[in-house]
Amino acid sequence: MRRVGVWLKNGIVALLVFIISSQVGISNVNAQINGQQLERVLNGLVTPKLVNESNKPNLADRGSVSESVDPATGTLTITEIDLSLPGKDGLDLTIGRQYNSSQAEIGSKRVSVTTSSSQQVGFGTGYYVNILYWDLNTKKYGVYFPGYYSNINSAHSIANYHIKNQPDSGRVYIDYDVEYKTVQYVQITYTTATKIYPDDNSYIRSRYDLGGGWALTFPSLQIEDGYVHYHNGKGAAYVVKFDGSNRGQLEDYGRTDVELLYDSGFNNGQMTSTYALVDQNKQKTYFGGDGRLLGIRDRFNNEIKFTHINRI
Repeated sequence: MRRVGVWLKNGIVALLVFIISSQVGISNVNAQINGQQLERVLNGLVTPKLVNESNKPNLADRGSVSESVDPATGTLTITEIDLSLPGKDGLDLTIGRQYNSSQAEIGSKRVSVTTSSSQQVGFGTGYYVNILYWDLNTKKYGVYFPGYYSNINSAHSIANYHIKNQPDSGRVYIDYDVEYKTVQYVQITYTTATKIYPDDNSYIRSRYDLGGGWALTFPSLQIEDGYVHYHNGKGAAYVVKFDGSNRGQLEDYGRTDVELLYDSGFNNGQMTSTYALVDQNKQKTYFGGDGRLLGIRDRFNNEIKFTHINRI
């Protein structure tokens, strides 16, 4: 057995962290996670994308037909135009209703996340590998512990692999030692549990309150836990991704001629805008901080204002 200098004189206590397999319905991870962050992603991004059937370009033309069925999901969409008023320079006002069976549930499914951890201290006996290396960045010696092995051949095999192949670019492995000993270990178990529960209202129902699955054919922004979803009023929905310049692009939209910007330059008499969707014709559609539609202004400064009332 090969040994190197002083670093072999002292016993080495290894810390082993084991992850315990999960039970049915419980997920386990290799490190503790932020439960609130996971819950925000599930409720703000994943669930709305599934319900809205986001990122499907083939759904963007639903406004041109009165009824359609998505062959992939079976979603039924019915569009009814109630009133169409011609406007100046082509800025028309069309009022219609649209039914979407995927939005027809009384409430939205929500996910709650709980996390917990437990720790147990024990002792283990086996073959432990200690590999001496030179760190090219810090210019210092160090010791790498690949882990515990139940037989000596496996221990020598992994050590020889590092010496022969030098798998890490920042290190030069020099020599190794294999010791058979009993060490203390700490076993930490991280458990993450998720629970699905119904919310009182779906987004469409809380926005328009026309009945399960029914909405007006106007665009809107669905804002869930910090995530923004754009509904174009014709059946399509897209997740908005903001870049470092706060310019929002529609995920999987396929073109770059539409973007969502932070814009406070419009007021409908009730609220100042927070967002503006700018399309290829330089028409701006303004939304409030809660995602409600406030107004539309074209490049000729013609505009339509939308005001809202709370029903008792």
